[in-house]
Amino acid sequence: MGLTLGMFLVGEIGLRLVQFAKFGVEESVEKSSAFYVDDVTGLRLINPNRQLGQVRINNLGYRGPDIPERKSNGVIRILFLGSSTTYEANITEGKNWPHMTVNLLSKFYPDCRFDFINAGQPGFGTKTLLTLYNSRLKSLDVDIAILLPGDINQDLDWLAAEQGFDTRHYQPSALASLSILWAKLEKNFRIIELQRSAFSHAGKLRLDLELIQGRFRDRLQRLTDTLLEDGLTVFVAQIGSQLRRNQTPEKQLQAANTNLFYMPHVALPDLIATREGYNEVIAELPDYNSVDILHSTLLPPADRNHYTDTMHFTARGSALMADATFKELMALPRFQQRLQQLGCTTP
Repeated sequence: MGLTLGMFLVGEIGLRLVQFAKFGVEESVEKSSAFYVDDVTGLRLINPNRQLGQVRINNLGYRGPDIPERKSNGVIRILFLGSSTTYEANITEGKNWPHMTVNLLSKFYPDCRFDFINAGQPGFGTKTLLTLYNSRLKSLDVDIAILLPGDINQDLDWLAAEQGFDTRHYQPSALASLSILWAKLEKNFRIIELQRSAFSHAGKLRLDLELIQGRFRDRLQRLTDTLLEDGLTVFVAQIGSQLRRNQTPEKQLQAANTNLFYMPHVALPDLIATREGYNEVIAELPDYNSVDILHSTLLPPADRNHYTDTMHFTARGSALMADATFKELMALPRFQQRLQQLGCTTP
């Protein structure tokens, strides 16, 4: 018993140290004092000028290097909008895909000056991103916006609540509330339990894809219309995932681990159908406004070398995403035209 307790304590301390090194907090990012709730908008935002583990929060409260509120003459400012897949808490500063995409542009255009705002916010969908843009980003003189939507979890939770499901994905035990290691063990056991019924629709929500697609379409159009009205050139990335239709059932179970945990009321086939349905909505955007679609999120291979979980990249996946995004932008006439308008020409 003493040996078991000792091993548990070593594991607990080690896990806390790893978490602190990566995220800058000992418990969880959600409980961190690094965040505050804005009195005007009700948005949960990050306090500026701090280091959260391997993530640097700049003078404006966004991930990345400091930038002035008003950009200098000749600077091309790029805004990245999204959720945790844009923020990328698991990736070392300077190695996340938004930062690396801008580095590649700067290298290709050595005589042009770029800066960027990574306004990726964990848990934000297009509705909250629009509120964030109108309240805090509109005044920052942005030229180009790259949006990676992150609405699926919220919309499926809304649909589940409408059908009477309890949308709490996990209720920690008293011990799990005190111990990170025990909480991790509980979560892993919960995932194993959910994997056993992943393909069954019994007791799960009834997917009304047309309904939630319509809600997503309306929000996405409002956000992109607002950006376009303010003179930004807009690019929207489709939603990628390690979970894909062409995988074997065994691979799908492995890939769906975090999706199953956070959305236990949704059958695995419906998770795939929802992401594909949302990408159909994104693909429709050029039919009714002047945006281009990026497919770079779909390119990283669906394996643990490129994904840490269902949705988030590893360092290798993030680098591949940045390279693919850069190449797609370079091939788009609208991007080249905007650079020329801003005085940046091909070397």
